[in-house]
Amino acid sequence: MYLLKNVLKVIILVFFFQSCSNESNQNNDFIVGKWKAIKRYKSDVEIDFGVCDPYMLYEFNQDNSSRLFNESKKQPPNTFCGETMLGWNTWKNIGNGNYELHDKSEQIVSTFYIDNSNLIQQYVNSDEKVVYKRVSK
Repeated sequence: MYLLKNVLKVIILVFFFQSCSNESNQNNDFIVGKWKAIKRYKSDVEIDFGVCDPYMLYEFNQDNSSRLFNESKKQPPNTFCGETMLGWNTWKNIGNGNYELHDKSEQIVSTFYIDNSNLIQQYVNSDEKVVYKRVSK
């Protein structure tokens, strides 16, 4: 009986420590979730959206993958917005609320930063920015 109690204690401790380690490995970065573009700027002047912008969502996943996609599969007449525009990219938290978006060859495509509750995308080698609001976590 003594051996059985000790084995049971060990099993309980293993499950306890395993559940703690799973919680600490979960990525709770601010960027994780789905985001919808709400404004676009060029040289700090608000400009009109591209024809596909209103139909697209950015999704940042806990495994550091991301994609820009047409969630509703809707599009304006005579235009093909596609189901996934940029395919799968990876994002990296570089600290202080700043993020980098990398393509499959590990090149930086754009950077993101937090402004209040919005996410701002700044394209590399461009004066264009996009403001996103969170639509789901």
